[in-house]
Amino acid sequence: RKILIVAIDYGEATIAILSSTGVHELMTIGHSIPGKSMEHSKRREYIAKFLNEVMSAVEKIYNREKVEALVIAGPGLAKKELERMLRSRYSTMKVVIEDATSSSISGVYEVLRRGIERKILGYFEAIEAQEVIEEVLRRLSKGDSRVAYGLDDVKMAAKIGAIESLVVSERLFRDPTKYAEIVELVDAIERSGGRVLIMGRNFELFQTLQSLGGIVAKLRFPIGHFFISKE
Repeated sequence: RKILIVAIDYGEATIAILSSTGVHELMTIGHSIPGKSMEHSKRREYIAKFLNEVMSAVEKIYNREKVEALVIAGPGLAKKELERMLRSRYSTMKVVIEDATSSSISGVYEVLRRGIERKILGYFEAIEAQEVIEEVLRRLSKGDSRVAYGLDDVKMAAKIGAIESLVVSERLFRDPTKYAEIVELVDAIERSGGRVLIMGRNFELFQTLQSLGGIVAKLRFPIGHFFISKE
């Protein structure tokens, strides 16, 4: 997994990448931005030129390195401007905004000290979990039988390696009366190459997940009414 980190303020940007081999500073971009005493429209021209150069560099690295997410950090509003520019061109780009006191490499390390990697991965796993639930709901509405929900049906689907993605609620996962059963289920799904995601109670579809028994699965193939039947 690779995460691109940009520490930015008006006039300076430091671009680094976090990977399994550590943090690597890739480049620093510096522009002289006139002070606020300059006419606003002319000052904005300098800012736009700077931001466009940073965006161009980020685009190239993001595509070349196939990074999983982008973190934009900094002390002022430049980070928000860069985010808007990137989102207008890449609506699916995974971007996280963080505060930092510096636009130098120290700003990058400041963000990393807060555990940004765990935060990002947790956030995007939650988004992935919501997407799985949405797909399960879509399949149910269309009569597509490549779904399972409720602990008993999910266990039956797992027995034949049918589960592509599983979402289990944090509440069910932490239930002491179900814990051993859930752990055994998760191990079986992961052994068959399935994806397992845990959803916390603070996410939009948590109550929907609870209404489906606290556990849903997107299946690789339909397994028929012999295995899955709903009362």
